[in-house]
Amino acid sequence: MSTTEGVAVAGLVVKIDDQVVAKIREINWTNTIEKQDVSGSEDTEGTSPTKITRIKAIPISREVTGECSGIYIADDTGQSDFRTAAENGDTVDIEWTDQRGYGKTGTGFFESFNITGSLQNVYEFTGAFHINSDEDVQPAS
Repeated sequence: MSTTEGVAVAGLVVKIDDQVVAKIREINWTNTIEKQDVSGSEDTEGTSPTKITRIKAIPISREVTGECSGIYIADDTGQSDFRTAAENGDTVDIEWTDQRGYGKTGTGFFESFNITGSLQNVYEFTGAFHINSDEDVQPAS
């Protein structure tokens, strides 16, 4: 079971235009921070002859990606759009919420997408997803 801060994840879905088009069973997020070296000749430690420069850095960019697997139903309204969007790199949202309705929506595109077999038009998929932006989800009032 997926968890977020110790709370079970109740909803993990792919949306296009606020319509659920696929259900995600498993996801693994990767958050990567790029850095830039800003150390100078004054950033030293130790004493001669073992005086060395201490490397200092600042963050300059952040990349968030996810590997996921799930299912979609090819004949359902809207869900046939999922395959087209995933294969073309169109913008989609991945939303994950806990049982109380709190969570996040990540907006981005699939970098890779694979489909395996079907059972009565229910297809399994795996893919890599790049998130360009995210926002908090609040429970409906």
